[in-house]
Amino acid sequence: MKDIAIATSSGGFKGVFIHGVLSLFEKENFSAEAYASCSSSALVAASASIKKLSTISISIWNEANEITKIPGNSMSNAQLVGIEKLLPILGSELFNSPRRLLVSTSFVKTKEAAIETQSEKSRRLGLKLIIEAAKNITNWRDNNLEHHLFDTFKNSRTKLITGENLKDVLYATTRMMHAWHIPAYIDGEPYIDGSYTSICPVIPTVELGYKKIICITTEHDKTQL
Repeated sequence: MKDIAIATSSGGFKGVFIHGVLSLFEKENFSAEAYASCSSSALVAASASIKKLSTISISIWNEANEITKIPGNSMSNAQLVGIEKLLPILGSELFNSPRRLLVSTSFVKTKEAAIETQSEKSRRLGLKLIIEAAKNITNWRDNNLEHHLFDTFKNSRTKLITGENLKDVLYATTRMMHAWHIPAYIDGEPYIDGSYTSICPVIPTVELGYKKIICITTEHDKTQL
């Protein structure tokens, strides 16, 4: 629908709720002009933007959970398997779609933080940031991270999603350091989960000119827009 954007939040496995809402929208033939996503909701938002979400079984969430239980695996493995499963259809249709996909990410802007976030030290840092977030302490985030919005449309305010970096964008937006062991890079630059800087990218979407935004979040009373 013209002039309407849908913004979807992070939320881990609770993203199955967002999957359900977007599936109902698709069933009722309701679509937006843009889909702004973060973390675990990026894959389903991408699928919704090309009207293919109805072809994706809800069981994909259970499958991901089972993958994490395999010794040596983490959420990294679960996410990468999901991306590989959906990448063929996304890669062939996403860039020809009239609907826009936006993906929220956190760029690691300092050398010191890049070393820490992309190494074995990342798990401890990730746990520390969870505690700090609960206390609304943002010093580390403010000093070391920068919000980047990746975009299937060219725009001076955003970074471009291409066929070459699509997989990396979809992975990087999900990388919570305490539970993902595989580092994330986009175009050679270090990134971590979009929720560290924007849990649900409503404000960045408004800044792109969208006036009517439907926000779908897994924790509506706690989400910082």
